[in-house]
Amino acid sequence: MKDQEKLHARQLGNKQKIIHATIQLIKTRGIDSVTVRSVCTEAQISTGTFYYYFKNKDELLLSFIMEASFDHFELKTPLSDIAGRVAELYTILLDRYLSFGRDFMQSFYTPTNTALSSYMCEQDGRFFDGTIMARCEKELRDAKDAGYLPTSADPHRLSEDICTIVKGNVFEYCLNTGEFSLQENMERMIRRYLK
Repeated sequence: MKDQEKLHARQLGNKQKIIHATIQLIKTRGIDSVTVRSVCTEAQISTGTFYYYFKNKDELLLSFIMEASFDHFELKTPLSDIAGRVAELYTILLDRYLSFGRDFMQSFYTPTNTALSSYMCEQDGRFFDGTIMARCEKELRDAKDAGYLPTSADPHRLSEDICTIVKGNVFEYCLNTGEFSLQENMERMIRRYLK
């Protein structure tokens, strides 16, 4: 059993090395510097080790957005406060971004980050399962069904618009050199939008 525990600890260590190396590359050289080879060099691991954890660079970058499926997060804000509930949901994602620092966010939120753009897209008029947009749409649909949103509301369109509001706030945070409360501004705009 001790051999299995050692293997598991080494595996966790290698994955953390990959994540840490990627963060360092993004912070110091930007998102475009992230390649499988550059991550392996920075992490001092083999490419085989990299491919044990991730299929490719895009899957690695997606892991920063989707550490876990957004389907499983338990929200504390009641459905009757749908704007607050949606803001709470997006705060989970923003807290993760903020934990990596402003340099990471400035380099991660770029048009050249194909992982980010593929995550935020839809297929056949649907968001991908497990994404924050799909969960947001579900919350909005539940609020509509419970009578907290007008019957004419389109949960899918609302979710698209809220995602755009959040992205705009993230970009503003990245551009701003002074004090900027990302979560407060995001929640204020979501509340105003859903009013």
